[in-house]
Amino acid sequence: MSNTSASIPPAAPWLAHLRREAERFAEVVTQSPLRVHVPAYPDFTVHSLAAHIGRALRLFRGIITTGSGEYQSVEAPDGEDVADWVLAAVDPLVTLLSEIPPDQPVPFPHQAGDRPAGLIAPLLAVEVGVHRWDVETVLGDHVPIPSDLAVQEVESVFANFVPRLAGRGVADIGGAVGLQTTDTTAAWSARVS
Repeated sequence: MSNTSASIPPAAPWLAHLRREAERFAEVVTQSPLRVHVPAYPDFTVHSLAAHIGRALRLFRGIITTGSGEYQSVEAPDGEDVADWVLAAVDPLVTLLSEIPPDQPVPFPHQAGDRPAGLIAPLLAVEVGVHRWDVETVLGDHVPIPSDLAVQEVESVFANFVPRLAGRGVADIGGAVGLQTTDTTAAWSARVS
């Protein structure tokens, strides 16, 4: 995704996705045993994944309000309050993202440089949406992912995770894959060597 304003998606749908996914994420966290490991991310428990999401929401709010991409560690509650803690971060962030000009540059974490503020909601909607699905796996009860969000999630895998995994040799991911959605016109073809 480039940093031009033409590539900044409209805010309202992505803010709605972010809010809905965070609310469902917190709901599932409250229903799940907090110390159970998440099958897709065995290093994470339900609790530590909730702490990760709560920190991400707070990180981006801090970036916007302070103008600094420096990571400020935030302590998460150590018990059942973690779901409420995640939810407490949603409204302030959504409000802030609805007020900031979408083309305003903000420093992204991990030395990603300045990027338009309008890219934050889609990024976080994907992050929370993917991990909402992961936590739902603990209970075996998945709520469908809206198709436009699912397309963005697949795009994120190809744009972010595949290059990192291939570049680091973390996993043998060589080969080709083709994906075609059944409910949109989106399709992907990728080859990694």
